[in-house]
Amino acid sequence: MKRLLTTSGILAFSVAAFALGSFWKIAQETYKFPDNSPAAKAKCMLCHTSKMGGKLNAYGLDLKAALKGSKNLTGAVMHSVDGLDSNKDGMKNGDALKAGKLPG
Repeated sequence: MKRLLTTSGILAFSVAAFALGSFWKIAQETYKFPDNSPAAKAKCMLCHTSKMGGKLNAYGLDLKAALKGSKNLTGAVMHSVDGLDSNKDGMKNGDALKAGKLPG
């Protein structure tokens, strides 16, 4: 049982590291967040409700829908939800991200 829990923990960390390493890098390259902006500091919380990933926020859900089952996030996929206002704050996702704000 202890071995199973240890293995599960390592796997969960690996998955989180994979998402952070690839998805986060694509987001930074796509929007070039201003230094010290909320978006630059957000990491996983750009798309998730917690620092450890897990449940998606409104922006993450819109990106998930745009991915259409794929796990290949690209700048084009991110831009495909630029015109939406995921968090309903009156600012479109693309405008929020370019300003370094959180869209979700």
